[in-house]
Parts: sequence; C-alpha cells; structure tokens
Amino acid sequence: MTDKIEIVKIEKIVQGGKGLARLDGQVVLVDRALPDEDVRVSLRPRKGVMDGRSMDIITPSVLRIDSDCPFYSRCGGCDFRHTDYKTELMFKQEILLETLQRIGKLSIPFSEMTVIPSPERNRYRIRTRFQCEKGRKGFFAKSSHDIVPVNDCLLMPEHLVPILQKTRCRNSFYLESHPFKETAYRYRKAGEVEPVKIEFPDYILLHQPGTFFQANRFLLQNFIDTVLKLAGTGNTAWELFAGSGFLTLPLADHFSELSAMEWSHPAVSMMKKSLALNGISNVKTMEGDCNRWEPMACDVLVLDPPREGMGRELARKINQSDILRIVYVSCDAATLARDINRLDNYQVEKTVLIDMFPGTAHFETMVRLSRK
Repeated sequence: MTDKIEIVKIEKIVQGGKGLARLDGQVVLVDRALPDEDVRVSLRPRKGVMDGRSMDIITPSVLRIDSDCPFYSRCGGCDFRHTDYKTELMFKQEILLETLQRIGKLSIPFSEMTVIPSPERNRYRIRTRFQCEKGRKGFFAKSSHDIVPVNDCLLMPEHLVPILQKTRCRNSFYLESHPFKETAYRYRKAGEVEPVKIEFPDYILLHQPGTFFQANRFLLQNFIDTVLKLAGTGNTAWELFAGSGFLTLPLADHFSELSAMEWSHPAVSMMKKSLALNGISNVKTMEGDCNRWEPMACDVLVLDPPREGMGRELARKINQSDILRIVYVSCDAATLARDINRLDNYQVEKTVLIDMFPGTAHFETMVRLSRK
C-alpha cells in the first residue's frame, strides 16, 4: 500500500517534540517541524493519529536553522537541532504547561514557571549507548532499528570521541564519562567497570558505571540544589525511588532523620557504601517496591520515580496521608500531570523545568506540593 502524500500546516509543538497538524479533522504528527510551516508529508495511520514523514518543507519557519550535526537528518537521537536553543526551551515550557493543563487540570501562568537551561547545549551527556551491526557503530534512525553510522556525537564529551572512533564492535556498547573529569569508561553492561568516586563539594558519591545517573554533567549540582531548596529543612523526610543515593546524601544534611527506599539491590548496596564512606548516620535505607510503601507522617516526601510515574495505589495512599509537602521529580510530563491530578488533596506551590537533555524533546520537571 502506497503512503498518502499531503501538505499540512503545523500548528504547534507537542510532547515528543513533534509538530501537530490537522487533516480532515484528524491529528497529524510530524517530526522536526516548526509552527506555521507548510510541510509535504507521507502519511501513515496509527492508533488515534496519523504519522507524517516530512518529505519537503514548503514554507520554512523563520525559527528554522541549519543543524550543526552532520548526522541529524538520519539519526534518531535529537529532536530540536533545526532551531536555536532559546526556541527549544520555549517549546519545552509550552509542552509542559499544556500537558499539566490537559492531563493534570492545572493552570500555571507561563511567567510563574522557573526554567533552568543547560549552560551548554552540546557535549553534556555522561553516558551514551552505541548500536553495532556488522562492524558499523552508531544510533538507530528515527522510528527504526536501522543503524546510522557515526564517528562522533555532539551530545557526548569530546574526550570520548577518539575512543568511539577506535572502537571495533560486534555488539552494542556504552561510553561513559566521569562527570567532573576527563576519565572514560567503555563497557557492554553494568558491573564490567569498577565503581568510581564522584566528588561533590561536601561528600563523595560512589557510582557504578552502567547504572542510572542523571544525564547532564553540567547541571548535576544545580539539579541537587533545586531539590534541596524545594524540600527545605525539617526533622523527618522520606525519599522514594532513591536509586544509589544521588539525592539521598545531600538531603541527609537537611533533615534530622531521612528514610530512603529503592527496589534495586545493587543500588541500595551502593547507597549504603556511599553513606558509610561519608560517615552519614541519620539515613535509614530500605530495599523494596516503592509503589507498596505505606505512607508515614513526615515533613517532606521526595520522590523521583521512573518514566511511568508512581502507581495508582501509592498516589491514593499519599493523597490520604498526613505528609506536609511533596517534592516530585519527573522525567515524563504526562505521568507527572496524571499523578498530580490524583493528589487532589495537595496544591502545587512551585514548578521548575530543568533542561537535562538539550537538543532532544526530553526534560526534567520538579514540583513542590503542599497539603491544602
């Protein structure tokens, strides 16, 4: 069956960085388009919408620029390299506000949201995964498992580039950088490299390359400082989805008692080692399913769940609890908005967009809620 060819006008940018158009009342989503552009697209239906593959930009937007990446037209990694960073941040703010309103039923004025940009749009990413097939290494093409061979990535620190270019592979692999040093790690899976020490101003965090870590090496301290400011100080705090302690260690200095829960045994083990290394004794660690947590009265609950957000039952229990305030850190605006909507006994006091992923459609959001 031959795809249908049509010309559509882009109305706005929506979640995922796609341009939204309409054709005969049906939504059409177009990659790497900009508002007010007329685009010739090849249409392919999927559930509820039409995917429009851009064939030609008939009327380019004044916001469009030439990409600085030679692989951008084929690589599926980035979403916004066809416009400048100021415009990208504006789109992300609009996406977040629209998502919070549509799903979370929240109306937050544009001017009342804090936006923290990355100081660098390029060379920020701590860990990068490369696909490999028949000796070719690179990234998947957009919406495909076809490999686009690359010899560099503008998101990756420069000191990793020579390692990439010298690597011969038969299987996918990772290149990871120490966030504050020009030290590189190459591996296929977690555990192949010894844990490393990451020195923050007031403590040392142990990290196992290959396990989860925040992506942007230029925003790590800003990320932590923002969470601490939103959380405040107090006697008791809980942290759910604590990982290996990225937020746990700095939070411990702001509360008399902190309880941190995480499902992953290796992550909890690494967190305990970091706490012991720094002589931190006011943190109680727990291994278990955070979505089964039974809420306890505390000054603040900090949670940073995975992309799917927190479970419905956990949200229900928290909503009925005596917790005074919540700091919710999220990498997915839609599940954040859904969970806030379920926490209807709480009100949003502060919303922060921190752009941990320049060039892509992803970003992190931090929200502080207080009991009504």
